[in-house]
Amino acid sequence: MQTVRSHADRRYFEARKQLSEKFGRQEVFSIADQWPLYAGTKNIARFLSIYELLKQQRAIPGHVAEFGSWHGAMLMFIIKVLQILAPLERRRILSFDTFSGMPTGDRKGYYCGNLETLRSMIDLHDFSHCIEIHQGRIEETLPQALSQDESLQFSFIYCDADLYEPTILALSLCHDRLVSGGVFVLDEWGHADWPGETKAISEFILSHGKEYRMESIPGTAQPTLLLRKI
Repeated sequence: MQTVRSHADRRYFEARKQLSEKFGRQEVFSIADQWPLYAGTKNIARFLSIYELLKQQRAIPGHVAEFGSWHGAMLMFIIKVLQILAPLERRRILSFDTFSGMPTGDRKGYYCGNLETLRSMIDLHDFSHCIEIHQGRIEETLPQALSQDESLQFSFIYCDADLYEPTILALSLCHDRLVSGGVFVLDEWGHADWPGETKAISEFILSHGKEYRMESIPGTAQPTLLLRKI
């Protein structure tokens, strides 16, 4: 049976053809369309866990924030899942990252993203109306974003900033903006390579533990912890 492509489909395939030519002969989309062939089991488990969490949060009102976006794979996955689960809702997703990698230490520059590529993918999928990129240090961009929109409320916050300072700030400043039933999803709590995130969560729980329930996330190595506001 022949499939009739919609105008949106035709636009998408023409746009990605142009991007393939721009990026060079990398066969980017032939790999992307066959992604389970290449992705590892742990990587697939990670995205499946996020899908299940988003399904659970579907009835909780509020926007989404991600702290630590790297190349933007999780960012784009989240918005695509939201489009599938609730296509008529106008949820926004805010991305916070320097996109220049770790700021200091022996891992300086590690996790450096490519903001040009990410913006190209946002445009390709026509998500510019619902994704906000806040480039820079989270310690600077988050207070600014919150002050610019005092009505901003969250139902789902993904923390993958790895380090103590941005994690404790994200938890502390977003606490009052997280609705009842909303969740903080922590990528590396209890991870030996990233003790700063664990330290930040421990301090936050000491201050706000009565307002949250700690939950494990089954079926995946990461993310490692969920804090549900009660």
